[in-house]
Order: sequence, then structure tokens, then C-alpha cells
Amino acid sequence: MKQKQWVRIAVVFFALMLVLTIFSRAASSVTKAKVAVTKAERQTISHEIQMNGMVEAKDSFMQYVPSGLMVKSVQVSPGQRVETGDVLFTVDTQKLQEKMGDIEAEIAKAKRREAISISRAEKAYQNAVSDAKEEKARAYRNYAEMVTALDGYEAVCREQDKLIRAAADTLQQMKEDFELDQDAGKLEDSLKELQPYLQNDGQYLAKHSGIVGRIFVEAGAETAAGTAALITDSAGGVRFVATFSEEYREDITEASTVILKGESLAGSEECYVASNIAISEENVSETGVLSEYSLSSDIPEDLYPVGSSISVTIDNQSEEYNTCVPLQSLRQNGNYQYFIYVAAEQDTVFGKDMVAKEMPVTVLDKNEKYAAIQEAVSEDVIVSASKDITDGSRVKIIE
Repeated sequence: MKQKQWVRIAVVFFALMLVLTIFSRAASSVTKAKVAVTKAERQTISHEIQMNGMVEAKDSFMQYVPSGLMVKSVQVSPGQRVETGDVLFTVDTQKLQEKMGDIEAEIAKAKRREAISISRAEKAYQNAVSDAKEEKARAYRNYAEMVTALDGYEAVCREQDKLIRAAADTLQQMKEDFELDQDAGKLEDSLKELQPYLQNDGQYLAKHSGIVGRIFVEAGAETAAGTAALITDSAGGVRFVATFSEEYREDITEASTVILKGESLAGSEECYVASNIAISEENVSETGVLSEYSLSSDIPEDLYPVGSSISVTIDNQSEEYNTCVPLQSLRQNGNYQYFIYVAAEQDTVFGKDMVAKEMPVTVLDKNEKYAAIQEAVSEDVIVSASKDITDGSRVKIIE
């Protein structure tokens, strides 16, 4: 009877132990951090620089415009083909007439000033002549009265001084007249520049056939003296041009891989790897320190529309590294030491289990996606975890 009781007790005990073990394992499984892992790979690290570029024809014609014209509307846009005589933009003729009226008034003022100046010069000349005659008469009277030779000499000197001063005044007056004449001439030239716009009802016409590269005016704004439009001719070849600052000068070289992306002439997105890259100094400051550079290369004429904007990617490939891991797996401790977690099997009270092991690493290179490390890694690298983990944390690998 006692033997049967002990058997029952043993059975119950082992059954309870089994249930507790199952429960403990289940509870342990619930508390484990779920981790995503990957293998370290041998690869290169790509360093990319993004910028915008412009497609332009190598042959181009610049058309100029005077300042102060109010632009009513712009009829063309970059990339559009135009023929000689096509309207590029129109200006407000009423504002144009007002401007021309102001210039005509300025010309009239300049001519009035010129007339006054000439009148003053003539009067000064007449006064000088009159003074000279008077001095000659006085010298003659002195001579007639038997004045000493010295007195006669002084009289002659005074006469000569007056003549010199009169001549100097006349010369200065003539210089002023010349300057006034130049002012009037410039105003008249400005007036001639504006007359064609009035004759064409405010239309600004293309002087060359080709593709509109750039338009430097906009509707509702006054023009500034300088270039109004850039007309390009793709028959002479097409290129892309992009500018970049000095901070990228060491990273961008003629050996860099340059990838262009933009909307093609067919309307679809097109990628193109440029070759024969040229880098030139774009701007130089007064101190001689370079501030901007230009990157350019010839491209096929039938690739992108002239005048269009494209994205430019500079792809600098590193040497091939033996061990590269996702940047997401790279961590730092309080001493700024880099480390990663790897998943490794370890003996526990429940038998073999998977735990996270901290592994210090030396970073050789990295970009926004991957890091190259010096150490060899054979275990699975933990990329992410469902909760915070530390060295020795029990983990469960998820697919």
C-alpha cells in the first residue's frame, strides 16, 4: 500500500516538474528579445554626393535688354525651340512711353544746360577781348606819356596774364560743354534702344534660331540691364554643367563616377553615366581663395532637352573590404567605442540557448547604409531587436 503511494507521489512530482519546465520555457520564450540578423559581407563602400545640373548647348547666343522695362508676359520657356523673329516676351508699352518721355525731358535739360554753358563761354571770351583792348590802349597812352620802360613791361605782363586767364576759362568751359554733350549723347542712345520695342508693340524678338537655354526676365518685374535670354544651338554639341562648393573638391575628381538622371526627350526618366569629366574653377574671391567649381561633360544630343534640369550623383567607390555590416547594427558605448552584437549559442539552465554577444570593432569606412570593420565576423550580426538588449541577453532570431 505504501509502495503504491510513493509511486503516485513520484508520478505527480515528475508531472509537476514537467509542467513547470514547460511553463518556464514558455515564459522565458516570451521574455526573449526578437532579433533580425544578417551575415557580414565582402563589398565596397559607396560615397555619393547629390547635386543639380543643367543641360546646355555648347554654342549659345546671348540677347541683351536695357533696364527699367516692365515685363507683361513671357512667351517661351527653357527647352523650347524658337526661330528668328519669334516673340520671347512682351513689355508694357504705356510704361515704355512714360520712360521714353522721361528720357526726352532729360535730353532737353541737357541741351538747355549746354546752351547756357556756351553762352557763358562766349561772354567770358568777349570780356577777355574787351579787357585786352583796354589794356592795349592804356599801354599805348603810357608809352605816349613817356612812362619808364619798366612800367611798360609790367603793363605788358598784366595784359598777358589776363589773356592767359581768359584762355583758361574758355578751355574749362569747353570741357564742361563736351561733358554735357556726352551726357546728351548717352541719353539719345538709350532712347534709340527703346524705340524698337515701341515699334513692335512691346514685343522682344529672338535674333537667333535655336533652343531657349535660359530666360532672365519674369512677368510683373522690371528688367535689369544685361542678358535677357540665352538661345542655344544643339547642332554644336550638348553638355551638362553642375556647380559645387569647395568642401567637395577633394571628393569630386575627374575619376569619379558621374550618374545623370532626368526626363529624356521622349518623356521618360533616363539615367546616363557621363565620361570625360572636366572640373574647372568657377569663381575666385578677392583674397584668391577658390569658392566654387564647375563640373561638366559632353552628352548625346538626343538624351535630355537643352535647358532642362537634371540630378547629378557623384559615386565614389572605395576599395573592397572583407567585412561590411549594416550601419544599423553599429553601436557606440559611453567611451565612443564602436561595437556590434552577434548571436551566439550558450549553455544555460535550460540547455543550449541563443544570446547576444557584444563585439568591439574598428570602423575602417562607412556611408549611410554600411560600415566596413577590421574584425572578421563569422556569427550572425544582430541588425535590430524588439527591445533593448545587452551583452548576454537571451534572444530569439526571427526570419
